[in-house]
Amino acid sequence: MTINIKSIDLKTLEQILENKINLEPFAIIPMEVTCLEKGKTLAIFIHYSEASMPYPKRLFALIRSTLSERGITGEIQMYLVVKGENQLLLPSGDISGETINWNGEFNPNAIVKKSSSLEDNSDLAEGLILKKNNYLDQNDSSWLWDSIVLKSQLESHDLPLEKKPNLSRKIYQSIAIYLLSFGCVFGVMYALTRPCVIGKCQTISDAQNLALSSSEILDRDSSLNQIIKAVVDLKTSINLLESIPQWSTYYSEATNILQEYETKLTNLERIINAIATAKVANQKTENLPLLPSDWQEIQELWQDAIGNLEQASSTLEFSSFTQNKIAEYEQNLAQTNEYLLREKNAVENFKLAQEKANLAQIESNVAQSIENWEMAENNWISAIKKLEYIPQNTTVSLQAKRSMERYTSRLIAVRKHKEEEKLARNLYEKAVEDVEKAKLAEEKNQWSTAVNHWNYVINYLQQIPQNTYQYRQLQPTIDEYTTAFVEAKVKLQAALALEKAKSDLQKVCIITPRICNYQFQDETIELRLTSSYMQQIWETNIQAKQEGDFNTQSQLQQHILSVENTLKNISKTTGMNVKVYNPKGIVMIEYVPEKI
Repeated sequence: MTINIKSIDLKTLEQILENKINLEPFAIIPMEVTCLEKGKTLAIFIHYSEASMPYPKRLFALIRSTLSERGITGEIQMYLVVKGENQLLLPSGDISGETINWNGEFNPNAIVKKSSSLEDNSDLAEGLILKKNNYLDQNDSSWLWDSIVLKSQLESHDLPLEKKPNLSRKIYQSIAIYLLSFGCVFGVMYALTRPCVIGKCQTISDAQNLALSSSEILDRDSSLNQIIKAVVDLKTSINLLESIPQWSTYYSEATNILQEYETKLTNLERIINAIATAKVANQKTENLPLLPSDWQEIQELWQDAIGNLEQASSTLEFSSFTQNKIAEYEQNLAQTNEYLLREKNAVENFKLAQEKANLAQIESNVAQSIENWEMAENNWISAIKKLEYIPQNTTVSLQAKRSMERYTSRLIAVRKHKEEEKLARNLYEKAVEDVEKAKLAEEKNQWSTAVNHWNYVINYLQQIPQNTYQYRQLQPTIDEYTTAFVEAKVKLQAALALEKAKSDLQKVCIITPRICNYQFQDETIELRLTSSYMQQIWETNIQAKQEGDFNTQSQLQQHILSVENTLKNISKTTGMNVKVYNPKGIVMIEYVPEKI
Protein backbone atom coordinates (compact mmCIF):
# COMPACT_ATOMS: atom_id res chain seq x y z
CA MET A 1 0.00 0.00 0.00
CA THR A 2 1.36 3.45 -0.89
CA ILE A 3 2.12 5.78 2.03
CA ASN A 4 -0.33 8.70 2.31
CA ILE A 5 1.39 11.61 4.08
CA LYS A 6 -0.95 14.22 2.58
CA SER A 7 0.62 17.72 2.66
CA ILE A 8 2.92 17.13 5.67
CA ASP A 9 6.60 16.73 4.76
CA LEU A 10 8.93 14.44 6.70
CA LYS A 11 10.58 17.27 8.69
CA THR A 12 7.19 18.52 9.85
CA LEU A 13 6.13 14.97 10.71
CA GLU A 14 9.34 14.52 12.77
CA GLN A 15 8.61 17.69 14.71
CA ILE A 16 4.96 16.67 15.34
CA LEU A 17 5.97 13.25 16.65
CA GLU A 18 8.78 14.66 18.86
CA ASN A 19 6.40 17.19 20.44
CA LYS A 20 3.74 14.53 21.02
CA ILE A 21 6.18 12.01 22.55
CA ASN A 22 8.02 14.45 24.82
CA LEU A 23 4.78 15.72 26.35
CA GLU A 24 3.90 12.25 27.66
CA PRO A 25 4.77 11.11 31.20
CA PHE A 26 6.85 8.17 29.96
CA ALA A 27 9.27 10.56 28.21
CA ILE A 28 11.85 10.55 31.01
CA ILE A 29 14.39 12.35 28.83
CA PRO A 30 13.75 14.05 25.46
CA MET A 31 13.59 11.72 22.48
CA GLU A 32 14.36 12.50 18.85
CA VAL A 33 12.53 11.20 15.78
CA THR A 34 13.83 10.54 12.28
CA CYS A 35 11.45 9.78 9.40
CA LEU A 36 12.64 8.21 6.15
CA GLU A 37 10.65 7.15 3.11
CA LYS A 38 11.72 4.72 0.45
CA GLY A 39 9.46 3.23 -2.14
CA LYS A 40 6.18 2.23 -0.50
CA THR A 41 7.60 2.10 3.04
CA LEU A 42 7.78 4.82 5.73
CA ALA A 43 10.31 4.16 8.50
CA ILE A 44 10.22 5.95 11.84
CA PHE A 45 13.33 5.79 14.07
CA ILE A 46 13.04 6.84 17.75
CA HIS A 47 16.43 7.84 19.18
CA TYR A 48 16.73 7.40 22.94
CA SER A 49 19.09 6.59 25.78
CA GLU A 50 19.10 2.83 26.27
CA ALA A 51 18.14 3.06 29.94
CA SER A 52 15.24 5.41 29.29
CA MET A 53 12.57 3.39 27.48
CA PRO A 54 10.34 1.68 30.08
CA TYR A 55 7.12 1.95 28.04
CA PRO A 56 7.78 1.10 24.35
CA LYS A 57 4.28 -0.36 23.90
CA ARG A 58 2.69 2.95 24.89
CA LEU A 59 5.21 4.79 22.71
CA PHE A 60 4.29 2.78 19.59
CA ALA A 61 0.56 3.14 20.33
CA LEU A 62 0.97 6.92 20.68
CA ILE A 63 2.81 7.15 17.33
CA ARG A 64 0.20 5.04 15.55
CA SER A 65 -2.60 7.16 17.00
CA THR A 66 -0.86 10.40 15.96
CA LEU A 67 -0.33 9.13 12.40
CA SER A 68 -3.94 7.98 12.16
CA GLU A 69 -5.24 11.36 13.32
CA ARG A 70 -3.37 12.99 10.44
CA GLY A 71 -4.56 10.46 7.87
CA ILE A 72 -1.13 8.86 7.35
CA THR A 73 -1.62 5.26 6.27
CA GLY A 74 0.27 2.52 4.45
CA GLU A 75 3.25 0.30 5.26
CA ILE A 76 4.92 1.88 8.29
CA GLN A 77 7.85 0.46 10.27
CA MET A 78 9.08 1.73 13.67
CA TYR A 79 12.50 1.11 15.23
CA LEU A 80 14.25 2.02 18.49
CA VAL A 81 17.75 3.46 18.05
CA VAL A 82 20.36 3.63 20.81
CA LYS A 83 21.12 7.35 21.02
CA GLY A 84 24.72 8.25 20.25
CA GLU A 85 25.62 4.78 18.96
CA ASN A 86 23.74 4.76 15.64
CA GLN A 87 22.74 1.15 16.19
CA LEU A 88 19.42 -0.50 15.48
CA LEU A 89 18.27 -3.02 18.06
CA LEU A 90 17.71 -6.41 16.43
CA PRO A 91 17.13 -9.88 17.93
CA SER A 92 19.50 -12.78 18.23
CA GLY A 93 19.19 -16.18 19.84
CA ASP A 94 18.96 -14.83 23.40
CA ILE A 95 16.76 -12.17 24.98
CA SER A 96 19.46 -9.56 25.38
CA GLY A 97 19.22 -8.49 21.77
CA GLU A 98 21.75 -7.70 19.08
CA THR A 99 22.72 -4.44 17.38
CA ILE A 100 23.85 -3.66 13.89
CA ASN A 101 25.44 -0.49 12.61
CA TRP A 102 23.11 2.07 11.06
CA ASN A 103 24.42 4.83 8.84
CA GLY A 104 21.26 6.96 8.92
CA GLU A 105 19.88 5.66 5.64
CA PHE A 106 16.87 3.43 5.24
CA ASN A 107 17.46 0.09 3.56
CA PRO A 108 15.13 -2.68 4.69
CA ASN A 109 17.43 -5.34 3.28
CA ALA A 110 20.36 -4.02 5.31
CA ILE A 111 18.74 -4.78 8.63
CA VAL A 112 17.66 -8.32 7.89
CA LYS A 113 20.21 -10.98 8.71
CA LYS A 114 21.22 -12.87 5.63
CA SER A 115 21.55 -16.61 6.00
CA SER A 116 21.08 -19.67 3.92
CA SER A 117 18.71 -21.57 6.12
CA LEU A 118 15.19 -21.10 7.40
CA GLU A 119 16.24 -22.01 10.93
CA ASP A 120 18.68 -19.06 11.17
CA ASN A 121 15.99 -16.60 10.18
CA SER A 122 13.13 -18.12 12.20
CA ASP A 123 13.02 -15.19 14.62
CA LEU A 124 12.51 -12.79 11.70
CA ALA A 125 9.93 -14.85 9.86
CA GLU A 126 7.00 -13.22 11.74
CA GLY A 127 8.42 -9.70 11.84
CA LEU A 128 10.94 -7.35 13.38
CA ILE A 129 11.61 -8.00 17.09
CA LEU A 130 13.08 -5.00 18.93
CA LYS A 131 15.55 -5.33 21.75
CA LYS A 132 14.04 -6.71 24.96
CA ASN A 133 15.56 -4.45 27.64
CA ASN A 134 16.54 -5.94 30.95
CA TYR A 135 14.00 -3.87 32.88
CA LEU A 136 10.97 -5.24 31.00
CA ASP A 137 8.76 -8.14 31.97
CA GLN A 138 10.31 -11.25 30.52
CA ASN A 139 6.96 -13.03 30.43
CA ASP A 140 5.25 -10.34 28.35
CA SER A 141 6.82 -9.63 25.01
CA SER A 142 3.66 -8.44 23.27
CA TRP A 143 4.97 -4.89 23.33
CA LEU A 144 7.88 -5.90 21.16
CA TRP A 145 5.75 -6.37 18.09
CA ASP A 146 4.91 -3.40 15.92
CA SER A 147 1.58 -3.60 14.06
CA ILE A 148 3.42 -3.03 10.80
CA VAL A 149 5.68 -6.02 10.18
CA LEU A 150 8.97 -5.83 8.40
CA LYS A 151 8.47 -8.50 5.82
CA SER A 152 11.22 -11.04 5.91
CA GLN A 153 13.04 -11.68 2.77
CA LEU A 154 12.27 -15.33 3.49
CA GLU A 155 8.82 -14.85 1.90
CA SER A 156 10.56 -14.72 -1.46
CA HIS A 157 12.86 -17.67 -0.69
CA ASP A 158 11.05 -20.96 -0.78
CA LEU A 159 13.36 -23.59 0.63
CA PRO A 160 11.66 -26.94 0.06
CA LEU A 161 13.68 -30.02 0.78
CA GLU A 162 14.86 -31.60 -2.46
CA LYS A 163 13.95 -35.19 -2.91
CA LYS A 164 16.99 -37.47 -3.01
CA PRO A 165 15.68 -40.74 -4.39
CA ASN A 166 19.19 -42.20 -4.64
CA LEU A 167 20.12 -41.72 -0.93
CA SER A 168 20.04 -44.88 1.12
CA ARG A 169 18.36 -45.28 4.51
CA LYS A 170 21.80 -45.61 6.09
CA ILE A 171 22.80 -42.17 4.94
CA TYR A 172 19.65 -40.75 6.52
CA GLN A 173 20.45 -42.51 9.78
CA SER A 174 23.98 -41.12 9.73
CA ILE A 175 22.66 -37.64 9.22
CA ALA A 176 20.20 -38.09 12.11
CA ILE A 177 22.95 -39.31 14.45
CA TYR A 178 25.13 -36.38 13.43
CA LEU A 179 22.41 -33.88 14.10
CA LEU A 180 21.59 -35.48 17.48
CA SER A 181 25.21 -35.37 18.53
CA PHE A 182 25.51 -31.75 17.44
CA GLY A 183 22.41 -30.91 19.44
CA CYS A 184 23.71 -32.55 22.58
CA VAL A 185 27.03 -30.74 22.31
CA PHE A 186 25.28 -27.45 21.65
CA GLY A 187 22.95 -28.03 24.66
CA VAL A 188 25.85 -28.71 27.00
CA MET A 189 27.68 -25.64 25.75
CA TYR A 190 24.53 -23.53 26.24
CA ALA A 191 24.00 -24.81 29.82
CA LEU A 192 27.61 -24.10 30.76
CA THR A 193 27.58 -20.57 29.30
CA ARG A 194 24.54 -19.45 31.35
CA PRO A 195 25.24 -16.84 34.11
CA CYS A 196 26.57 -18.10 37.47
CA VAL A 197 27.03 -21.70 36.29
CA ILE A 198 30.84 -21.70 36.39
CA GLY A 199 32.97 -19.69 38.84
CA LYS A 200 31.84 -16.68 40.85
CA CYS A 201 28.41 -15.13 40.31
CA GLN A 202 29.10 -11.56 39.21
CA THR A 203 25.46 -11.27 38.10
CA ILE A 204 24.19 -11.21 41.68
CA SER A 205 26.72 -8.50 42.61
CA ASP A 206 25.69 -6.40 39.60
CA ALA A 207 22.01 -6.86 40.48
CA GLN A 208 22.60 -5.85 44.11
CA ASN A 209 24.53 -2.74 43.09
CA LEU A 210 21.68 -1.63 40.82
CA ALA A 211 19.10 -2.34 43.52
CA LEU A 212 21.15 -0.38 46.07
CA SER A 213 21.19 2.70 43.82
CA SER A 214 17.41 2.44 43.43
CA SER A 215 16.97 2.52 47.22
CA GLU A 216 19.33 5.44 47.77
CA ILE A 217 17.25 7.64 45.46
CA LEU A 218 14.37 7.68 47.95
CA ASP A 219 16.62 8.87 50.78
CA ARG A 220 15.91 12.40 49.57
CA ASP A 221 12.96 14.27 48.12
CA SER A 222 13.20 12.69 44.70
CA SER A 223 11.46 13.81 41.54
CA LEU A 224 9.21 11.54 39.51
CA ASN A 225 11.92 11.09 36.87
CA GLN A 226 14.45 10.02 39.51
CA ILE A 227 12.04 7.46 40.91
CA ILE A 228 11.35 6.14 37.41
CA LYS A 229 15.13 5.82 36.98
CA ALA A 230 15.17 3.80 40.21
CA VAL A 231 12.43 1.54 38.82
CA VAL A 232 14.42 1.04 35.63
CA ASP A 233 17.51 0.07 37.64
CA LEU A 234 15.50 -2.28 39.82
CA LYS A 235 13.89 -3.95 36.82
CA THR A 236 17.31 -4.41 35.28
CA SER A 237 18.46 -5.96 38.55
CA ILE A 238 15.46 -8.33 38.51
CA ASN A 239 16.15 -9.34 34.90
CA LEU A 240 19.76 -10.11 35.81
CA LEU A 241 18.63 -12.38 38.63
CA GLU A 242 16.04 -14.06 36.40
CA SER A 243 18.79 -14.94 33.92
CA ILE A 244 20.43 -17.27 36.48
CA PRO A 245 19.30 -20.82 35.54
CA GLN A 246 17.94 -23.40 37.94
CA TRP A 247 21.04 -25.59 37.59
CA SER A 248 23.22 -22.81 39.00
CA THR A 249 24.43 -23.22 42.59
CA TYR A 250 23.46 -19.59 43.11
CA TYR A 251 19.86 -20.11 41.99
CA SER A 252 18.43 -20.40 45.53
CA GLU A 253 20.22 -17.22 46.68
CA ALA A 254 19.11 -15.40 43.52
CA THR A 255 15.53 -16.52 44.07
CA ASN A 256 15.44 -15.12 47.63
CA ILE A 257 16.91 -11.81 46.51
CA LEU A 258 14.54 -11.76 43.54
CA GLN A 259 11.50 -12.04 45.80
CA GLU A 260 12.75 -9.12 47.89
CA TYR A 261 13.38 -6.99 44.78
CA GLU A 262 9.99 -7.81 43.27
CA THR A 263 8.28 -6.62 46.45
CA LYS A 264 10.43 -3.48 46.38
CA LEU A 265 9.59 -2.96 42.70
CA THR A 266 5.87 -3.27 43.41
CA ASN A 267 6.14 -0.60 46.11
CA LEU A 268 8.20 1.67 43.88
CA GLU A 269 5.56 1.39 41.18
CA ARG A 270 2.92 2.27 43.80
CA ILE A 271 4.93 5.35 44.71
CA ILE A 272 5.16 6.33 41.04
CA ASN A 273 1.43 5.84 40.64
CA ALA A 274 0.82 7.95 43.75
CA ILE A 275 3.02 10.81 42.53
CA ALA A 276 1.49 10.67 39.04
CA THR A 277 -2.02 10.64 40.52
CA ALA A 278 -1.14 13.60 42.75
CA LYS A 279 0.11 15.47 39.70
CA VAL A 280 -3.20 14.91 37.94
CA ALA A 281 -5.07 16.07 41.07
CA ASN A 282 -3.02 19.28 41.19
CA GLN A 283 -3.55 19.93 37.50
CA LYS A 284 -7.33 19.67 37.92
CA THR A 285 -7.27 22.47 40.52
CA GLU A 286 -5.57 24.99 38.24
CA ASN A 287 -8.79 26.53 36.92
CA LEU A 288 -11.07 27.41 39.85
CA PRO A 289 -13.93 27.40 40.62
CA LEU A 290 -14.90 23.76 40.16
CA LEU A 291 -18.18 21.89 40.39
CA PRO A 292 -18.79 19.51 43.32
CA SER A 293 -18.39 16.58 40.93
CA ASP A 294 -14.93 17.87 39.96
CA TRP A 295 -13.91 18.21 43.61
CA GLN A 296 -15.18 14.69 44.28
CA GLU A 297 -12.99 13.41 41.45
CA ILE A 298 -9.99 15.27 42.89
CA GLN A 299 -10.86 13.90 46.32
CA GLU A 300 -10.77 10.36 44.96
CA LEU A 301 -7.43 11.02 43.26
CA TRP A 302 -5.85 12.15 46.55
CA GLN A 303 -7.36 9.14 48.32
CA ASP A 304 -5.92 6.82 45.66
CA ALA A 305 -2.51 8.47 45.94
CA ILE A 306 -2.53 8.15 49.73
CA GLY A 307 -3.68 4.53 49.47
CA ASN A 308 -0.77 3.65 47.16
CA LEU A 309 1.70 5.34 49.51
CA GLU A 310 0.28 3.55 52.54
CA GLN A 311 0.74 0.21 50.78
CA ALA A 312 4.28 1.17 49.76
CA SER A 313 5.17 2.27 53.30
CA SER A 314 5.25 -1.37 54.36
CA THR A 315 8.82 -1.44 53.00
CA LEU A 316 10.99 0.04 55.75
CA GLU A 317 13.46 1.72 53.42
CA PHE A 318 10.61 3.69 51.76
CA SER A 319 8.85 4.53 55.02
CA SER A 320 10.40 7.96 55.57
CA PHE A 321 9.75 9.08 52.01
CA THR A 322 6.18 7.73 51.90
CA GLN A 323 5.25 9.14 55.32
CA ASN A 324 6.36 12.63 54.23
CA LYS A 325 4.34 12.28 51.04
CA ILE A 326 1.32 10.93 52.93
CA ALA A 327 1.40 13.94 55.26
CA GLU A 328 1.60 16.27 52.26
CA TYR A 329 -1.20 14.52 50.38
CA GLU A 330 -3.43 14.29 53.46
CA GLN A 331 -3.10 18.05 53.84
CA ASN A 332 -4.10 18.46 50.18
CA LEU A 333 -6.98 16.03 50.71
CA ALA A 334 -8.18 18.02 53.74
CA GLN A 335 -8.09 21.21 51.67
CA THR A 336 -9.94 19.44 48.86
CA ASN A 337 -12.59 18.30 51.36
CA GLU A 338 -13.00 21.90 52.49
CA TYR A 339 -13.41 23.09 48.91
CA LEU A 340 -15.85 20.28 48.20
CA LEU A 341 -17.96 21.10 51.27
CA ARG A 342 -17.75 24.80 50.45
CA GLU A 343 -18.92 24.20 46.87
CA LYS A 344 -21.67 21.80 47.97
CA ASN A 345 -22.97 24.31 50.50
CA ALA A 346 -22.83 27.09 47.90
CA VAL A 347 -24.81 25.07 45.37
CA GLU A 348 -27.30 23.95 48.03
CA ASN A 349 -27.82 27.49 49.36
CA PHE A 350 -28.28 28.82 45.84
CA LYS A 351 -30.88 26.13 45.19
CA LEU A 352 -32.71 26.96 48.44
CA ALA A 353 -32.55 30.68 47.62
CA GLN A 354 -34.19 30.02 44.25
CA GLU A 355 -36.93 27.94 45.89
CA LYS A 356 -37.64 30.69 48.44
CA ALA A 357 -37.59 33.32 45.69
CA ASN A 358 -40.06 31.35 43.56
CA LEU A 359 -42.40 30.99 46.54
CA ALA A 360 -42.04 34.68 47.38
CA GLN A 361 -42.83 35.67 43.80
CA ILE A 362 -45.99 33.56 43.76
CA GLU A 363 -47.09 35.09 47.08
CA SER A 364 -46.34 38.59 45.76
CA ASN A 365 -48.48 37.98 42.69
CA VAL A 366 -51.56 36.96 44.71
CA ALA A 367 -51.01 38.95 47.92
CA GLN A 368 -54.02 40.94 49.21
CA SER A 369 -53.94 41.28 52.96
CA ILE A 370 -51.11 42.53 55.14
CA GLU A 371 -50.50 38.95 56.21
CA ASN A 372 -50.01 37.90 52.59
CA TRP A 373 -47.45 40.64 52.00
CA GLU A 374 -45.63 39.74 55.21
CA MET A 375 -45.31 36.12 54.06
CA ALA A 376 -43.89 37.26 50.72
CA GLU A 377 -41.52 39.62 52.53
CA ASN A 378 -40.24 36.86 54.84
CA ASN A 379 -39.57 34.53 51.90
CA TRP A 380 -37.64 37.24 50.02
CA ILE A 381 -35.59 37.84 53.18
CA SER A 382 -34.89 34.10 53.48
CA ALA A 383 -33.82 33.91 49.83
CA ILE A 384 -31.43 36.84 50.29
CA LYS A 385 -29.94 35.32 53.45
CA LYS A 386 -29.26 32.06 51.58
CA LEU A 387 -27.40 34.04 48.93
CA GLU A 388 -25.36 35.80 51.63
CA TYR A 389 -24.03 32.41 52.75
CA ILE A 390 -22.51 31.78 49.29
CA PRO A 391 -18.77 32.66 49.36
CA GLN A 392 -16.83 34.19 46.52
CA ASN A 393 -14.96 32.05 43.96
CA THR A 394 -17.61 29.33 43.80
CA THR A 395 -19.36 28.15 40.66
CA VAL A 396 -22.58 29.94 41.67
CA SER A 397 -21.12 33.13 43.19
CA LEU A 398 -21.67 35.23 40.05
CA GLN A 399 -25.25 33.98 39.69
CA ALA A 400 -25.79 34.64 43.39
CA LYS A 401 -24.62 38.23 43.01
CA ARG A 402 -27.04 38.86 40.15
CA SER A 403 -29.88 37.18 42.03
CA MET A 404 -29.10 39.25 45.13
CA GLU A 405 -29.68 42.49 43.21
CA ARG A 406 -32.95 41.20 41.77
CA TYR A 407 -34.25 39.80 45.06
CA THR A 408 -33.37 42.99 46.96
CA SER A 409 -35.30 45.11 44.47
CA ARG A 410 -38.35 42.88 44.80
CA LEU A 411 -38.10 42.88 48.59
CA ILE A 412 -38.23 46.70 48.58
CA ALA A 413 -41.35 46.62 46.37
CA VAL A 414 -43.04 44.08 48.67
CA ARG A 415 -42.28 46.15 51.75
CA LYS A 416 -43.77 49.21 50.07
CA HIS A 417 -46.98 47.29 49.31
CA LYS A 418 -47.11 45.99 52.87
CA GLU A 419 -46.78 49.50 54.33
CA GLU A 420 -49.50 50.78 52.02
CA GLU A 421 -51.80 47.98 53.16
CA LYS A 422 -51.01 48.83 56.78
CA LEU A 423 -51.85 52.49 56.16
CA ALA A 424 -55.07 51.50 54.40
CA ARG A 425 -56.14 49.28 57.28
CA ASN A 426 -55.32 51.97 59.86
CA LEU A 427 -57.31 54.61 57.96
CA TYR A 428 -60.21 52.22 57.55
CA GLU A 429 -60.29 51.45 61.28
CA LYS A 430 -60.38 55.17 62.07
CA ALA A 431 -63.18 55.67 59.56
CA VAL A 432 -65.20 52.86 61.17
CA GLU A 433 -64.88 54.55 64.57
CA ASP A 434 -66.26 57.83 63.20
CA VAL A 435 -69.06 56.03 61.36
CA GLU A 436 -70.29 54.71 64.71
CA LYS A 437 -70.07 58.18 66.26
CA ALA A 438 -71.94 59.76 63.31
CA LYS A 439 -74.77 57.25 63.53
CA LEU A 440 -75.08 57.79 67.28
CA ALA A 441 -75.30 61.54 66.77
CA GLU A 442 -77.98 61.07 64.11
CA GLU A 443 -80.02 59.02 66.53
CA LYS A 444 -79.91 61.99 68.89
CA ASN A 445 -80.71 64.44 66.05
CA GLN A 446 -77.32 66.00 66.68
CA TRP A 447 -76.87 66.69 63.01
CA SER A 448 -73.98 69.05 63.38
CA THR A 449 -72.00 66.41 65.29
CA ALA A 450 -73.06 63.74 62.82
CA VAL A 451 -71.89 65.82 59.86
CA ASN A 452 -68.50 66.37 61.51
CA HIS A 453 -67.98 62.64 62.04
CA TRP A 454 -69.11 61.81 58.50
CA ASN A 455 -66.65 64.39 57.26
CA TYR A 456 -63.83 62.58 59.12
CA VAL A 457 -64.97 59.29 57.62
CA ILE A 458 -64.78 60.63 54.06
CA ASN A 459 -61.35 62.18 54.66
CA TYR A 460 -59.93 58.91 56.00
CA LEU A 461 -61.30 56.92 53.08
CA GLN A 462 -59.90 59.38 50.56
CA GLN A 463 -56.38 58.90 52.00
CA ILE A 464 -56.40 55.12 51.43
CA PRO A 465 -54.01 54.24 48.49
CA GLN A 466 -56.01 53.13 45.49
CA ASN A 467 -53.67 50.21 44.62
CA THR A 468 -54.36 48.47 47.93
CA TYR A 469 -56.59 45.50 48.57
CA GLN A 470 -58.35 47.48 51.33
CA TYR A 471 -59.32 50.22 48.86
CA ARG A 472 -60.84 47.73 46.44
CA GLN A 473 -62.80 46.10 49.24
CA LEU A 474 -64.13 49.49 50.48
CA GLN A 475 -65.60 50.73 47.18
CA PRO A 476 -69.25 49.86 48.06
CA THR A 477 -68.76 51.20 51.58
CA ILE A 478 -67.23 54.44 50.33
CA ASP A 479 -70.33 55.13 48.22
CA GLU A 480 -72.58 54.31 51.18
CA TYR A 481 -70.68 56.59 53.55
CA THR A 482 -70.61 59.43 51.00
CA THR A 483 -74.38 59.23 50.64
CA ALA A 484 -74.82 59.23 54.42
CA PHE A 485 -72.57 62.29 54.65
CA VAL A 486 -74.68 64.16 52.08
CA GLU A 487 -77.92 63.19 53.81
CA ALA A 488 -76.56 64.31 57.15
CA LYS A 489 -75.66 67.66 55.70
CA VAL A 490 -79.18 68.04 54.26
CA LYS A 491 -80.72 67.18 57.59
CA LEU A 492 -78.38 69.56 59.32
CA GLN A 493 -79.49 72.32 57.01
CA ALA A 494 -83.13 71.44 57.67
CA ALA A 495 -82.55 71.46 61.39
CA LEU A 496 -80.83 74.81 61.17
CA ALA A 497 -83.71 76.15 59.06
CA LEU A 498 -86.18 74.81 61.57
CA GLU A 499 -84.39 76.48 64.42
CA LYS A 500 -84.37 79.71 62.50
CA ALA A 501 -88.07 79.26 61.74
CA LYS A 502 -88.78 78.86 65.42
CA SER A 503 -86.85 81.99 66.13
CA ASP A 504 -88.70 83.90 63.43
CA LEU A 505 -92.06 82.60 64.67
CA GLN A 506 -91.17 83.71 68.11
CA LYS A 507 -90.47 87.16 66.79
CA VAL A 508 -93.76 87.22 64.89
CA CYS A 509 -96.07 85.72 67.46
CA ILE A 510 -94.76 86.74 70.83
CA ILE A 511 -95.46 90.45 71.01
CA THR A 512 -98.01 92.41 73.01
CA PRO A 513 -100.69 91.67 72.44
CA ARG A 514 -99.73 88.13 71.32
CA ILE A 515 -100.38 87.70 67.63
CA CYS A 516 -100.43 83.91 67.30
CA ASN A 517 -99.64 80.48 68.61
CA TYR A 518 -97.84 77.78 66.51
CA GLN A 519 -97.05 74.15 66.46
CA PHE A 520 -95.17 71.69 64.19
CA GLN A 521 -97.32 68.90 62.88
CA ASP A 522 -95.49 66.37 60.71
CA GLU A 523 -94.31 68.37 57.70
CA THR A 524 -96.60 71.35 58.44
CA ILE A 525 -96.37 74.40 60.65
CA GLU A 526 -99.75 75.34 61.98
CA LEU A 527 -100.17 78.96 63.09
CA ARG A 528 -103.39 80.10 64.84
CA LEU A 529 -104.03 83.86 65.17
CA THR A 530 -105.29 85.07 68.55
CA SER A 531 -108.70 86.72 69.02
CA SER A 532 -107.16 89.75 70.66
CA TYR A 533 -104.81 90.27 67.73
CA MET A 534 -107.61 89.92 65.22
CA GLN A 535 -109.80 92.28 67.24
CA GLN A 536 -107.04 94.88 67.46
CA ILE A 537 -106.33 94.72 63.71
CA TRP A 538 -110.06 95.05 62.95
CA GLU A 539 -110.66 98.01 65.26
CA THR A 540 -107.53 99.85 64.20
CA ASN A 541 -108.43 99.50 60.56
CA ILE A 542 -112.07 100.75 61.14
CA GLN A 543 -110.95 103.72 63.15
CA ALA A 544 -108.28 104.72 60.61
CA LYS A 545 -110.77 104.56 57.80
CA GLN A 546 -113.33 106.63 59.74
CA GLU A 547 -110.77 109.25 60.63
CA GLY A 548 -109.15 109.14 57.24
CA ASP A 549 -105.86 108.33 58.86
CA PHE A 550 -103.98 107.05 55.83
CA ASN A 551 -100.74 106.81 57.72
CA THR A 552 -102.20 104.34 60.20
CA GLN A 553 -103.77 102.38 57.39
CA SER A 554 -100.43 102.21 55.58
CA GLN A 555 -98.60 100.99 58.70
CA LEU A 556 -101.26 98.37 59.24
CA GLN A 557 -100.81 97.09 55.71
CA GLN A 558 -97.02 97.03 56.10
CA HIS A 559 -97.38 95.02 59.30
CA ILE A 560 -99.66 92.45 57.67
CA LEU A 561 -97.30 92.22 54.64
CA SER A 562 -94.30 91.73 56.93
CA VAL A 563 -96.00 88.86 58.73
CA GLU A 564 -96.89 87.23 55.42
CA ASN A 565 -93.30 87.50 54.10
CA THR A 566 -91.95 86.05 57.30
CA LEU A 567 -94.25 83.06 57.04
CA LYS A 568 -93.35 82.60 53.37
CA ASN A 569 -89.62 82.55 54.21
CA ILE A 570 -90.21 80.09 57.03
CA SER A 571 -92.00 77.79 54.60
CA LYS A 572 -89.22 78.16 52.07
CA THR A 573 -86.30 77.65 54.42
CA THR A 574 -87.88 74.77 56.29
CA GLY A 575 -89.46 73.16 53.27
CA MET A 576 -92.68 72.85 55.25
CA ASN A 577 -96.17 74.06 54.55
CA VAL A 578 -97.32 76.93 56.80
CA LYS A 579 -101.04 77.05 57.48
CA VAL A 580 -102.57 80.13 59.08
CA TYR A 581 -105.80 79.63 61.03
CA ASN A 582 -108.24 82.26 62.39
CA PRO A 583 -109.25 82.07 66.02
CA LYS A 584 -112.10 79.78 65.08
CA GLY A 585 -109.75 77.21 63.46
CA ILE A 586 -110.60 77.99 59.88
CA VAL A 587 -107.68 78.08 57.43
CA MET A 588 -107.17 81.60 56.27
CA ILE A 589 -104.10 81.01 54.06
CA GLU A 590 -101.47 78.29 53.42
CA TYR A 591 -97.87 78.94 52.31
CA VAL A 592 -96.29 76.15 50.27
CA PRO A 593 -92.49 76.06 49.71
CA GLU A 594 -91.38 76.51 46.15
CA LYS A 595 -90.04 73.36 44.46
CA ILE A 596 -86.67 73.75 42.81
